[in-house]
Amino acid sequence: MPCEHCLLLQRLNRGITNLKTNSSRLLDELKKMDSLLSSFTETALAQTTATALANVA
Repeated sequence: MPCEHCLLLQRLNRGITNLKTNSSRLLDELKKMDSLLSSFTETALAQTTATALANVA
């Protein structure tokens, strides 16, 4: 029969593993969102530049 402390350590280790997994997943999502935001920003800049040049001509 496992000791009380051993069971607590097992639960804590599972909790830590879950936190690491969630942290990794959230970091991946954040990187994707950052990439998407950069893409939108580049598109907006290109459109703004094109509009400004069209208004000058």
